[in-house]
Order: sequence, then structure tokens, then C-alpha cells
Amino acid sequence: MGNSMNWHKWADLNSFTLWHDAVNTALGFPRFGENAATGEIDTQAQATENYTQPVIQADGVYALVESDIAEVYAANLGEVCEMPESKKSIL
Repeated sequence: MGNSMNWHKWADLNSFTLWHDAVNTALGFPRFGENAATGEIDTQAQATENYTQPVIQADGVYALVESDIAEVYAANLGEVCEMPESKKSIL
């Protein structure tokens, strides 16, 4: 079974940033010279600045989080939720 990804929701950007800054620090972001998809050394790869990118909506902040990251970094993690409406419209 592979590592799944779920949408999580935080009440506001400050709540998301508290969690995300801790994860970025723990995982060593930003990463330079590394392919973000494979982890292989790639001196031509752009820097990977952050673990995930927030989707800011009127009702909260959403982000995709891998299940293993959610388990290890559960402190201040947002609640599992459905995909935000703004992302559904592009599918």
C-alpha cells in the first residue's frame, strides 16, 4: 500500500503556518539540488521551498498532506476534509 494524500483544513493562515513551519524545519526545507519527486540529486532542479502549498478559502486554509507526514507531525495538523471547492472546479 502506498502513501496516500489527504486534504486537511485549518481555521486560518496562522494555524496552517504554525504547523507548516514546523514540518518545513523538520524535513529540511528548502531543498536545493534535489528532485522533489524522486529525492535524487539533480543540480538542475529548482529549489523546493515548502512541503505543501496552502489553498486559502473564505472558510479556512486547505492543503494536501501525505499520510505518513500527518502521522509524524500531528501536532497542530488541520482536520481531514474534502477537497476545497476551488480545486473541484478545475477537475
